[in-house]
Amino acid sequence: MSSASSTDSAPYLHANKFSRFIHHWISPLLEKSREQSTLYLNDLYDLPADLKSSTLTDKLEANWFDEIKRNPQKPSLIRATLRTLGWRPFLLGFLEILNSLVRIAQPLLLIFLMNFFEPCSTIPAWQAWLFAMATTIASLISGTIFNEYIYKTDLIAAQLRIAYMGLIFRKVLRLSNHSMDSLSSGEITNLISNDAKRVEVAFYLFNYIWVAPIGIILMSYLFWHFVKYIAFIAIGYTLFILLFQTLFGRVSVYFQTKIVEVTDERVKIMSEIIKSMRIVKMYCWETAFIKKINLVRKHEIIQYISLGICDCIRILFVLTHISLTFLMMYGTMWSLDIRFDTRFFAIASCMLGFMRLFVIEFFSYAVRDLSHYLPARKRIEAFLLLNESERDLRLLSSSHSEVKSIDEDKLVDDNKEKTHSSQVICHLKHAQWNKNETFSLKNIVFNAYPGDLICVIGPVGTFLLSSSSSVYRMFQRIIRCPIYFFDTNPVGRILNRFTNDVNIMDERLSESVPEFFDCAFAVVGTVALVCVLNPWSLIPAGIGLCSMLIIRYRFAQCSRDLKRLDGTTRSPIYSHLTSTIHSLKVIRSYHAEQICSNEFLHHIDNHTRVHYLIVTTDRWAAIRFNWIAFIFLALVTFLALIIRIYQQEFSTAEIAITLFYSLNLLNFFQWSVRMTVYIETNMTAVQRVLEYCSLDQESPAQVSDKNRPLSNWPSHGCIVFENVSMCYSNDDDAPLALHNVSLTIEGGEKVGIVGRTGAGKNSFIQILFRMGILIDGQIRIDDINIEDIGLDDLRSRIAIIPKDPVLFSGTIRSNLDPFNNYSDDDIWNALEQVQLKTLVNDIMLNGLDSIVNESGSNLSVGQKQLICLGRAILKQCKILIIDEATANVNNATDELIQKAIREKFKQCTVLTIAHRLRTVIDSDRIMVLGNGELLEFDTPQALLSNSNSHFTSLIEQTGSTEAQFLRTLVNTQDTNMNFDEPNVDSDEELPLDPNENDPLLK
Repeated sequence: MSSASSTDSAPYLHANKFSRFIHHWISPLLEKSREQSTLYLNDLYDLPADLKSSTLTDKLEANWFDEIKRNPQKPSLIRATLRTLGWRPFLLGFLEILNSLVRIAQPLLLIFLMNFFEPCSTIPAWQAWLFAMATTIASLISGTIFNEYIYKTDLIAAQLRIAYMGLIFRKVLRLSNHSMDSLSSGEITNLISNDAKRVEVAFYLFNYIWVAPIGIILMSYLFWHFVKYIAFIAIGYTLFILLFQTLFGRVSVYFQTKIVEVTDERVKIMSEIIKSMRIVKMYCWETAFIKKINLVRKHEIIQYISLGICDCIRILFVLTHISLTFLMMYGTMWSLDIRFDTRFFAIASCMLGFMRLFVIEFFSYAVRDLSHYLPARKRIEAFLLLNESERDLRLLSSSHSEVKSIDEDKLVDDNKEKTHSSQVICHLKHAQWNKNETFSLKNIVFNAYPGDLICVIGPVGTFLLSSSSSVYRMFQRIIRCPIYFFDTNPVGRILNRFTNDVNIMDERLSESVPEFFDCAFAVVGTVALVCVLNPWSLIPAGIGLCSMLIIRYRFAQCSRDLKRLDGTTRSPIYSHLTSTIHSLKVIRSYHAEQICSNEFLHHIDNHTRVHYLIVTTDRWAAIRFNWIAFIFLALVTFLALIIRIYQQEFSTAEIAITLFYSLNLLNFFQWSVRMTVYIETNMTAVQRVLEYCSLDQESPAQVSDKNRPLSNWPSHGCIVFENVSMCYSNDDDAPLALHNVSLTIEGGEKVGIVGRTGAGKNSFIQILFRMGILIDGQIRIDDINIEDIGLDDLRSRIAIIPKDPVLFSGTIRSNLDPFNNYSDDDIWNALEQVQLKTLVNDIMLNGLDSIVNESGSNLSVGQKQLICLGRAILKQCKILIIDEATANVNNATDELIQKAIREKFKQCTVLTIAHRLRTVIDSDRIMVLGNGELLEFDTPQALLSNSNSHFTSLIEQTGSTEAQFLRTLVNTQDTNMNFDEPNVDSDEELPLDPNENDPLLK
């Protein structure tokens, strides 16, 4: 890979004014792209200072905080945005007004030129040449002004998007726990991926909201000057269309709001599924989630269809503007017997063409984009006004409460100066996260002195944390991907395909493609008409076509590379956002908010480097295409003059049509070029979606009926491994996670699986679910090779209690039984057996339909683990996998889970991955793994009888006290012994945690 040298790291800073004006300074990058065949991120130039995300975010954030101080009751994000941008957007608007004046001057100059072509014209040739040169130069000036306007507007719009993204992310880092619970990760992702983009898009044509009325006034004056009262027909119909567009803008706001609500729900569900895909596959819940996503997507499509109908009606009025206006004007003049000459046709054609493109269409798009921005702005504004962590803790205390010193959510010492120590004194009567919720803490009184270690304990339920068509195909392919795909692709990268890329396909491409074809057909039709009327125009047309192909050749390769890098650098933004949302408590615990914010802004800067060069290369091509259009107009005009001078007979009507259509060609050509670039840029989203639609898939979920196991399979739960080797990737150099493992587990046997980190414990479980790639050997369950049956048949017959309990947004019922296979009595019975019936029935109030927040954030870890146990009880499988299920719960929950397993799965084959040796010491047999190999597999008594066994080594490494206690358990086989306090004779001091020296934790 090449890298940019220090001398060309920012060539824009060293370029002269003319090079900046025509964007010539970007040419070396175009050449490098052609020479290397591809561009890499370190080939790109440094980011200009005015596009740095930290600077832009700081400025908008300061103005937003200032706006909150000025208007605490109703702060406005629009006012903060306008103060951030200053007068630059409006100055650009005046630049476009200047462009409009130049465009209006062009038909006036052509009117004077037309007089030269009259049969009895007395205008000297030099005046005709002067008007011809003035007309063509005016077109060059107009195109140059418009190109500069678009370039500056694109950069300011990008600055706005960058500032919004940074502001939203910084707010995420400050959100209170209650505010975070009220949001889903999908909603936050949507704010940055879609709503911030709508802010950018709305700014593109923002100035036409006020420039268009000025254009109408100027057009009205000219129409009145040439056609008198007939002009009122064109003016009145144009005003009617503008009013119509405004009204339809309001309708679009309504449908856009509905679309965003459904999209937020879809993204939230997808985010939950993708980050918990391993659990989804183990539970065999893919079909349930596919149906859920399809249902939400159908609602989303219905809203898009409604919005599309509104847009079709709006576009119909725009496209028929010129035709209907001409029809009404000519009809009126014909009925009143008013004759019109060629000059009238010319001026009317040119003016209406200008009004359609720059007044009707641009104003229409500006209203549409503004209608999309307003609901997005409201959502962002509401998000920015959510409670923050330092203001969220509410202390509701009675007159008898005493709080010595509370600084918002921090407890500090009032007597620090007196004692010169960090003493914390807390006398707390009541505390809650939300004033509408029950008290989370009551009557908390304690003193903490220097050197004290405070341990917070309590049973489950005491709130230890105080609150704990392409889319279809793409999602179906994603959810059936091998698990290694999710191990190698961050959640944010995958989610980016379902947010930003899908939004581009749903909205931007569906709007820009018809616009492109409209302008492209206008360009082709104009060139064809001009060449038919004046065959000599084939010469400039041929020159223009060759020039376009040359520019396109120089531009295309670099453009494609930059579009590819645009998608590559965008994904880390969403990956970082997603990981931050799910790790917010840890980030705050380590006071790493600033580090996290800086990293996010760094990802934005990387993406902006690419986006800045995309904008610049687009303008590089556009300004050269403008030159081609200018040369075409100049050659056509000058050829017409030459023909008129040397050939006296020339149809005035034909030359009028030729010149005026050539003049309008520049307008349509500029916009069609912009649409071409816009579509090509957004087509990368289609490419990325199609890429996910062709991902590698797992083995079939179902097989033919003759190969399907019986409904009661497995009836015994006998598991046989024969020389099993597995890995997680198809790569040739992928390391083996299990190597040549052979063993037999009898039906109903209780097996503990132990080993150090990386020994292969999880891999052993993964291959049972066929989550890895079987390189060699076979696995049989009750004499059936698991490779011969469908994945759904296999995974649905094995129950698992995972180490990290996963719950999905929905209800208690949907988290226990998403397929509605069980009756209410069955579900209540399972909840009663895990001692959650009271919680669900009385505390959560709505019974089985009680709401479960995203990731189960309204339940404690212990409660979530018990629900996972309830799932296993409902399935009543013959094989149960316990994947360190008690690693993150307290002793009471641990005992409850162990008791339920002993009682409810007495006749089942139980495989337990050990987090604590005590958990598996009473197993029938112990499996010791190391480096993916089976080291030992025997009863605990047999393994301990061998002083050189690996299991004995693990026992000894727990410490003499714990080792003696474990040996006692093995020797007495008393599995009902109280595990909380080992009854051993030892003068050795017990550690605070009896597993402190457990080698399995190392």
